[in-house]
Amino acid sequence: MNSEIVDLMLMVETYPQPSRKYQNLVCSAGITEDGRWMRLYPVKFELFLGDERIHKYDLLKLKVEKSQSDHRKESYKVIRILERSPPKKEPDWAERERWLAKVGIDPTLENLEVRYRKDFTSLGIIKPKEIRDLISEKPVSQEDIQISKEIQMNLFNDRVLRVDEIFNRFQYVFSCDQKCSHKIMCEDWELLEAYRKYWEIYEDPSTVWEKLHDRFFKWLIDRDLHFIMGTHSHYPTWMIIGLHYPPSPSVPVNRSLSDF
Repeated sequence: MNSEIVDLMLMVETYPQPSRKYQNLVCSAGITEDGRWMRLYPVKFELFLGDERIHKYDLLKLKVEKSQSDHRKESYKVIRILERSPPKKEPDWAERERWLAKVGIDPTLENLEVRYRKDFTSLGIIKPKEIRDLISEKPVSQEDIQISKEIQMNLFNDRVLRVDEIFNRFQYVFSCDQKCSHKIMCEDWELLEAYRKYWEIYEDPSTVWEKLHDRFFKWLIDRDLHFIMGTHSHYPTWMIIGLHYPPSPSVPVNRSLSDF
């Protein structure tokens, strides 16, 4: 199998999913120096933990090869992480926009669907014309989260961290233009991890939902919110796999989600 070395900005981290073969996995995606979307899978959850963890928007040099188990054209297997940029104290939105310009923004979700039918495009980014709401598939409940307390041992006697599974689904309601309306599930790690953590802080379901809605709807719609879109691995259903939210001109640059 032919491998290649790529420079890439990581743009997507979805919430970890359990896997029989690889324990816990994070589906990641980024933009390469030569202007391609690239889906990186499997990436172990442990790489996103600790002081040396990989962060969204990190610059990485990777050795990859085309995935044989995933038919989507953008899907690649990570063989090795060769280099990574040191973490920055402040977000460099201008640098992030330069990388995003390499792939461009699709005008609508409908346009992405046309591209899928034409050449099987399965990754892209859109800027909704109107974001109407963030909704919960069902009433929020602590039963949504299955707390995993086990620490399994693998063949090399390394610890394998078990990830709390989240069974509720959250969807953005939005329109790309005046003629369409969409209700699309979001799998962004920030959203689902915030939901999990709120249950550790608050006991009241209405408070948990209020905090989540305030953070990922009321605050984000005042920024220049984009949706990074990806298709399901087995059928061409589009999901929001990442949130990209540079500040709008009217929003102070130094405010972040951690302020809320």
